[in-house]
Amino acid sequence: MVADGFADVYEAARERPKFTLVQDWVREEARQRGTGMVVTRNQSAVSALTADLDESPMVPHGWAERIRVVSVRDLACGRVSSLPVSSMLITGPLPRAYASLLAAPAATRLLVTAAGEWEAGRAARQATTTFLALSELRAKTAAESTARLGAHPIVVHPADPNVVVRLDASIVKAADVARDVNDSPWEPFGLDVLKVLARTGAVSSDAVETPPPARGSNGDSSVRIDAITVEFADGRAMLMDPNDVVYRRRQNNTRQVAAKSLQAGDVVALVDAAARRNLFDSIIDVLSELPTYAPLAALIAFWHERVARVSDSSWTYGEILAAMRRNADPTTITSEQTIGTWVRRNSEGPEDAADVRRFAEAVRDTELLRRADSVGKALCTSRTIHRTVGRWLSGQITGARVDDHDALIDPALGIHVADLLEAVTLHRVTAVQAKPARVPASAIGVLIEQSAIPGLTAPQSARGNRALT
Repeated sequence: MVADGFADVYEAARERPKFTLVQDWVREEARQRGTGMVVTRNQSAVSALTADLDESPMVPHGWAERIRVVSVRDLACGRVSSLPVSSMLITGPLPRAYASLLAAPAATRLLVTAAGEWEAGRAARQATTTFLALSELRAKTAAESTARLGAHPIVVHPADPNVVVRLDASIVKAADVARDVNDSPWEPFGLDVLKVLARTGAVSSDAVETPPPARGSNGDSSVRIDAITVEFADGRAMLMDPNDVVYRRRQNNTRQVAAKSLQAGDVVALVDAAARRNLFDSIIDVLSELPTYAPLAALIAFWHERVARVSDSSWTYGEILAAMRRNADPTTITSEQTIGTWVRRNSEGPEDAADVRRFAEAVRDTELLRRADSVGKALCTSRTIHRTVGRWLSGQITGARVDDHDALIDPALGIHVADLLEAVTLHRVTAVQAKPARVPASAIGVLIEQSAIPGLTAPQSARGNRALT
């Protein structure tokens, strides 16, 4: 039970609400082609964040050409050149010794991210206090200087600091954030401080739903897209969109990353010799086709269909949460954002099966209420199966259980490993041509001989001339 508890804590922590905010900001700054800077704790955090942004499929290829990641100490000590920048993002409340960076930032616009209302309130108060302290220093300087110079007194009227907090779609002034809000700092709410840019383009939940264009289709294609070339040790290669998601093993670390982050020596996992957007989703797609899994999948689809109706109703997430907490058997959920993840399908559904009934009662959905118990049980069973599939997939890629093709994924439903995949194959990267080239969409994500790559990456006019001669 202790091990399972730690596994659940890890699953919750790995979502990293702050990183979502950072990658959204980087994507928007790269789209606007401005100069930006991300300021984080120390050099270790700089290296880790840079690697994460490289590996994220939500961050455009070449983002580092205009946006730098630096440590707060280097910035405060004047070791960062080419300042000011158009926009600066600080990844959390600053240590007190560096709080002056808030009052005199080396940027036109400054943003701070925070994970939860507690940290947001702390960051907002820190920014407000720093601005007021600077105003008091200016007023004191003016008063003492005029007295020593024998000049007429100069009255300095400090302006109110423009510090706002954005929670979901609402923007409130820093002064309106209660000091004791969420006494515990361990509230996993996604919240940012100051005016964080609205999300544009695809969001994280879209990435696994949208396949790359023309995976392995036959024949040439008139559609051409930018791709990088990844060469493997077996003499073959693969053209990939820089932000296509692949399963990569580097030393003992296996994770999903964007193709643009691949390096020589990495090992890439492919299913049936093709790059899939998400191996886990590929497995679940096959799983959903099994007769024993179909009733479960139908109940889960019913849940998603009913909960999505909230988007077209007058209910707010806050009102739904309040109603669920007023229930005779109240929910343990503390954040309205949790309900948002159900509606947007960022999560499969409630951890507590009884929350299906509480939700149905809160929004007065009689159809969902009638089937609440069955839907709650289906969600719990599906979550257990998905975790088992995830562990099996991790074992396949890391080589822990490669030959165990007869293993049971779920004894109750009789689902075997052999039912899910034909083969997971591993390919060692020997070189990556990181400069994008325009290639036919049909060639993306398919293993081909390295000798065929030049013909695919050649400009269309050049290829046409060769065909005429």
